[in-house]
Amino acid sequence: MTKKILNILFLISICNSLFAQKSIDILPNNGRQGEHLAVSITGIKTNFSSASNTLQFYKQGSPTNAITVDKLEYQTPNSQIAHLFIQGSATVGAYTYNIYTPADGIVNSINPFYVNLDTGTAKILSVAPNNIEPDAYINILITGTNTHFTQGGNFLIAYFEKDNNPGMVYASKYKVIDDTHAIFTASTLPGGTMGSYDLRLESPIDGTLIFKNAITVSLGNMAKMVKVTPSIAHQNQKLTVSITGTRTKFTQGSPTIVFYNSATSTNDISVESIQIDNDSNFSLQIAISATCKRDLYDISFSNGIDFHRMKKSFEVTWPVGLSKISHAANDMKVYPNPTKGKITIETKEQNIEKVDVIDIQGRLVQTETPEKPHSEIQVSVSDFLLQNQYVLIRITTNKGVFYQKIVIQ
Repeated sequence: MTKKILNILFLISICNSLFAQKSIDILPNNGRQGEHLAVSITGIKTNFSSASNTLQFYKQGSPTNAITVDKLEYQTPNSQIAHLFIQGSATVGAYTYNIYTPADGIVNSINPFYVNLDTGTAKILSVAPNNIEPDAYINILITGTNTHFTQGGNFLIAYFEKDNNPGMVYASKYKVIDDTHAIFTASTLPGGTMGSYDLRLESPIDGTLIFKNAITVSLGNMAKMVKVTPSIAHQNQKLTVSITGTRTKFTQGSPTIVFYNSATSTNDISVESIQIDNDSNFSLQIAISATCKRDLYDISFSNGIDFHRMKKSFEVTWPVGLSKISHAANDMKVYPNPTKGKITIETKEQNIEKVDVIDIQGRLVQTETPEKPHSEIQVSVSDFLLQNQYVLIRITTNKGVFYQKIVIQ
C-alpha cells in the first residue's frame, strides 16, 4: 500500500514537471531606493534569445517606472542578466514583474521583487568631462549613488571651490536626468587660478555632497567652437553664418542655437534654419531685427550631448556700410568726411526734417532740428567726441530715413 502511494506521488511530480507553466525568477530579489544593480533572471521552460526582450515591473497590478531596466543581456535560453535602476522615490514594498520575448510571449514572475528603504549614504561618484579651459562653457554630467536629484527639483545647486573658496568655475543647472544623474553647465572666467576645483552639490534631500578634484582648469584640448564667419552684421539683415568647431560632435543629437547679449538670451537674432555639415562645421540662416541692440553677442550650441558657448563672437552694428549712404539717398551729399568740425548735408529733391548723431555705443548724443524743413543743414560733431572716432548720422527727410558714417579727425 505504501509503495503504491509513493508511486502515485512520483507520477504526480513527473506530470507537474512536464506541464509546468513558463515562469521567471530574479536573484537577488531585493534592492534599495536609488540603487543600480545587476540581477540574474532564471527562466523555467523559457526560450530566451538575443532577440528583443522587455522586462516590466508592476506595483499593485499597474506598470511602474519606479524600477527601470537599463540593459538586458542574453546568457542562455533560461537565463539573462538585467541591469536595474531603482528610483530614489520608489515606494518601499513588493513589486511583481514579467518578461516578454518573441518566442515565449509574456512570462510572469514566481516571486516578487522587494524595494527596501535606502539606508546607504548619498555621494557623488564622478564628474565628466573633468577638464575645462579658461573663458569657456561645457556641459558636465554628475553621477551619484543613493542620491535623489529628481526630488531635489529646482533646489539642486552646484558650486566649484578651490581651497574652500569660490574660484573661476561656475555652474548652472541644465537638466536632471534621474535620481543619480544631472547635467550642469560649467563656465570659467578669462582670468583666475588654474588647477583642480572641488564640487559642492547642495540638495534639500541629500544635504551637502563634496567631490574632491572634480574638474581641472587648464589650457588643453577641450571641444569648442573656434570661428564664426561672418562675425559682423547689421540691423534688419538676413544672412548665412558659418561656424567651425574643433573636436566637436555637431552631428549628434538635435541642435539648438541661442544668441546671448551678456547673460541674457535674445529674440532679436532669430535662427530660421540650421544646416549641419559634419562634426566640425554647421551653418545658420539668421534674421536680425531692426531694433536689435548694436553690441557683441555670444553664440551657444547644444544638442543634448554637448554644449558650447563662444563668447563675444558675433557683432551687430550699424545698418549700412562704412562709407555708403542708403541707396535711396542718391541725391544726398554729406561732407567733409572725415571731418574736423562741422558737416554739411545737402539734398536736391528732399527736405531735411531732423539729424541725429549716434555714437559707437549706439547712444543718441545730439539732435539737430531746423526751424523749417530745408534741403541743406550744418551740424557740429566735434565738441563732444574724441578724435579718430566714428559716428552715425541719421538723416530724416520727407522721403525717408538715411544713414551715413562720419569719421572725426
